[in-house]
Amino acid sequence: MKKLLFPFAFLAFSCAAFAQVGIGTTAPDASSILDLTSTSQGLLPPRMTTAQRTAIASPATGLLVYQTDGTPGFYYYNGSAWVAYGATTVTRNATLTGTGAPASPLGINLANANTWTANQTFAGTFLIVSNSRIAMTNSDNNARDIRLQEPSGTGTQYVGLRAPSVANNGNYVLPAIVGSVGQALTLATSNNVDSGSMQWSTVGAAVQFHGTLTNSASYSGTTESVVIFNSATTNVSSQMNTSTGSFTAAAGGLYNISASANLSGTGARFLAINVNGTDVFTGASGTGSVTFPGSYATTSTASVSTLYPLSAGDVVQIMVVTNSLTAVPSTTGTTRLLITKM
Repeated sequence: MKKLLFPFAFLAFSCAAFAQVGIGTTAPDASSILDLTSTSQGLLPPRMTTAQRTAIASPATGLLVYQTDGTPGFYYYNGSAWVAYGATTVTRNATLTGTGAPASPLGINLANANTWTANQTFAGTFLIVSNSRIAMTNSDNNARDIRLQEPSGTGTQYVGLRAPSVANNGNYVLPAIVGSVGQALTLATSNNVDSGSMQWSTVGAAVQFHGTLTNSASYSGTTESVVIFNSATTNVSSQMNTSTGSFTAAAGGLYNISASANLSGTGARFLAINVNGTDVFTGASGTGSVTFPGSYATTSTASVSTLYPLSAGDVVQIMVVTNSLTAVPSTTGTTRLLITKM
């Protein structure tokens, strides 16, 4: 009996002394307690469902299983929760909240006053998809900035955008095209409450058309006719058609429209500003009454001038109205038109 027990006692002493086990090898690595060696087989850990994994009583820290349902993969117990192997974790005194599902937004609770990291970087483009928004909220009613840091890894200066206190949600739609050098973003349309669409506009007042007549035409009495300013000193982007006398606004905004005409003939004569086929402003004519068809001297200077808001594509014409048999505008340069975008 003593002879039979001696080999087992020696084996137990050997295992305790070396504290190493080799499977598939007779020389387990000295740094391992268990060395599995194979070129044709792998290690198969316990496989179980999510319910079976969470039912493990008092799991030890470091316990590893393979989950077969839900999001399959290796899961290990970190001492307080099961964690999917390879999942990103936040360890800076932070906890994750929510699941990202509807009504359960994913959040990071830092539990301190520090930023997440000093310099958080992303590989390539940081993309937010599926009808998402980026929003910053606060609980102390103080506005926060969206800051663009100076171009340096250690830069501390920035340019920021901050929202004021508002009563309604506002949106500003950017233009879909690139503006020209010297232009600035201005409001093209607005609901006069909280939102609007932006457009590229020339900074300051800029002359869009300045022209006179070179070919005089006779305008019949009681007929409203287009004055054709066919000699252009300035005609930005050919907005004025010098053959038809039609100015088509290239961009929306406030325009100063000013025209004058030295008209020969007997009777009342005046000019009108016509936008998209409708007279929107009527000017004075000569001296005396401006009520049509009051009578004037043989030659009188009619003029019209106003500030008028135009939208892109609006067509402006200068009309002449007379109650005489004929009226002929002068070609000496006194019949002229100036359109300036403010």
